[in-house]
Amino acid sequence: MTSIGGGAFLNCSGLTSVTIPNSVTNIGSYAFVGCSGLTSVTIPNGVTSIGDSAFAACSGLTSVTIPDSVTNIGSSAFNGCTGLTSVTLPNSVMSIESYAFYDCSGLNSVTIPGGVTSIGDSAFAACSGLTSVTIPDSVTNIEADAFSGCSGITSVTIPDSVTNICGSAFSGCSGLTSVTINQAVCNSRLSNIFPSAYSTIANVVISASVTNIGSSAFYDCSGLTNVTISDGVTSIGRYAFFGCSGLTSVTIPDSVTSIGSCAFNGCSGLANEDGLVIVRDVVYGYYGDGDKVTIPDSVTNIGEDAFFGCSGLTSVTIPDSVTSIGNQAFYNCSSLVDIKLTDSVTQYGTSCFEGCPAYTLALYRALFGGGNGTAQKNEVALTVTNVVVHYVSTSTQNDWVAPMDAGFVNIVGEVGAGSAVAIAPTWAEKYEGFADRFGTDFTAALTKETGKRDAAGNKMFVWQDYVAGTDPTKEDDVFTASITFDADGKPQIAYSPEFADPDEAAKRKYTTYGKVKLNDQAWTEMPEGEEENYNFFKVKVEMR
Repeated sequence: MTSIGGGAFLNCSGLTSVTIPNSVTNIGSYAFVGCSGLTSVTIPNGVTSIGDSAFAACSGLTSVTIPDSVTNIGSSAFNGCTGLTSVTLPNSVMSIESYAFYDCSGLNSVTIPGGVTSIGDSAFAACSGLTSVTIPDSVTNIEADAFSGCSGITSVTIPDSVTNICGSAFSGCSGLTSVTINQAVCNSRLSNIFPSAYSTIANVVISASVTNIGSSAFYDCSGLTNVTISDGVTSIGRYAFFGCSGLTSVTIPDSVTSIGSCAFNGCSGLANEDGLVIVRDVVYGYYGDGDKVTIPDSVTNIGEDAFFGCSGLTSVTIPDSVTSIGNQAFYNCSSLVDIKLTDSVTQYGTSCFEGCPAYTLALYRALFGGGNGTAQKNEVALTVTNVVVHYVSTSTQNDWVAPMDAGFVNIVGEVGAGSAVAIAPTWAEKYEGFADRFGTDFTAALTKETGKRDAAGNKMFVWQDYVAGTDPTKEDDVFTASITFDADGKPQIAYSPEFADPDEAAKRKYTTYGKVKLNDQAWTEMPEGEEENYNFFKVKVEMR
């Protein structure tokens, strides 16, 4: 006799013991399935294969010894053996098939032998009594739900040999508090591999083989308090630790050269005494209860979404050290009325001030141009001694409106000639960020219709601006720069007023700069008479 055929003892519930002769090399599928009275079985050394569901539902089976000759344990081989408390797997076993020990709820520990390369789908799922498991370096593949529902496991180490680990591999491991992970896990999301357990994991060790922590790897791991990042890591992806509110400290090795946007947003446990989360000179969030924030001089970048929705914030001071402000950095800061910006900031992200009060947004746009908070530095060079003249269309103007009740008219808008209004002193005093940059005697910009239309058919306008130190209520005391067009449609710069008195005229020096396209990197100083070669102009006005 060399084989026990499929279903040979199917549902023999009265069978209590069985001795398999040494001549047997194969135990067929379903051979002892449903033998609930079977308490022990000795598998001889000649057996090489245990078939699918061979001992499934043998609920009375308490122990089984599998000899070194066995190389394969079939799917569901011991499925539902709820009385099984221990099992010895030999080094000869190369794979543990799907559901092999599914619902062996009495099993408390298992050592997977060094020859196993793959742990199948749900192989140890629902083994709720399992408290420890050792995964050897030989394993390269862990299938979905392999240890799902093993609520007694408290720690696990994923060896570096594992190159594929499927989603939900440790689903429902609610007792899990500590994991050591490799590159395969870092390339996924902890919540995919440890769903329903990822929020309870407090300690994570990233093994030395890891080079990259992938995007969203630890996304929303709110229970994570400690993470050890090895020296081999060179990059941390976008949203890598997003929402890890329990994280209280993180040490990033010198080997890390790249950290993605929002990598530490929502890590409120990392906030300093001022409520700012600052990692590697980047601000990732604000969790203070104050209405005013001063960014420290060590910061070089205000990250994406850093102050997103901070509705109580009224004032932010940004130091010269900051060179960039990320996408939506101050999005929906509905009370932010005072923001101090410097010329050091050369990059503004999309919608970085969208949702702020209209006067803050208008100031931002006046300084840096763009619609919907999208800006390019120097798109509009508006300072107390500079005037920019460029085309704006009605579709753009409609967004550039400041509230009349703030005492501050449109930064850009279609308004009538002679209706310029000075910034109200009370407004300038209240919002000192504006006064610090411009003083209190700067006037609002006006626009003038050109008679041209853009590609979409919108009317085209030009800007008129005024020099600090003049009185906009006195017509002869106002300087404007505007555009006229010759018969060929070439633009011409015009200044007003033109002073007849040489002494008065000598008080001001005009220098004209131009661009062919608005997004050209530099303004070109133009010799007189060459204005027709350019489409956009900046006029520097020097008061002598």
